[in-house]
Amino acid sequence: MKISAAQAKAITEDWLKHFPTLGVYKPLHLLRRCGPMLVGICLNRAPSADIYKPTFHSHCLLRRSPAISLSLAMQLKAPNGSEASISSKFHETKLPEAAAKMKDLALLPMEGDIRLVDCETASARWLKDQQTPYWPTVLEDGILLRAWAGLDYSATLNDTEKVLRSWPAFVTDKLGGVAAWIARVEKAARNRDELAATLADEVAAHKLASLPTGSFIA
Repeated sequence: MKISAAQAKAITEDWLKHFPTLGVYKPLHLLRRCGPMLVGICLNRAPSADIYKPTFHSHCLLRRSPAISLSLAMQLKAPNGSEASISSKFHETKLPEAAAKMKDLALLPMEGDIRLVDCETASARWLKDQQTPYWPTVLEDGILLRAWAGLDYSATLNDTEKVLRSWPAFVTDKLGGVAAWIARVEKAARNRDELAATLADEVAAHKLASLPTGSFIA
């Protein structure tokens, strides 16, 4: 049995009570926005069962995207190390512990302002824990966030190029080659007006204007 629409609404509202600084983006999805960064919790619904998997995530709005990504995703873990899931039948009893664990698990603050250094620390920690290091969008976000904030991004761009050149060709070929990728990201970073326009367009396209907001501090 799948989670019904009524159950999804109730589960979302229950999680919101534990995270009142977030807002309801969609059923089973809570978010807030600090400048170009979204932070929140996706309660991933299983397609063919009455369970959901709580997942912290972020999303950078400085790249045009057809959907809100689960960047820097951190999922609750079961005692055996597998992904934790919560059945709708046991939602009320499991929620308090799950919410407390989620607060400890989150890589970025879900209340107050978000600082650039928070994002850089979170990205470095997340990348270190991945089984494979090939996450170009996370690296791109770091460059674009510095550019949007009006900070020098040349060292970050150079460091990123070194990382990409250490990757195997089957990965970088999918990016169009390292040189082309770096040129594209550098062009985007140079144009702060376009970054601001992208942010505004993404907020409108994904209907994010009503979400709770905080500041992004460089």
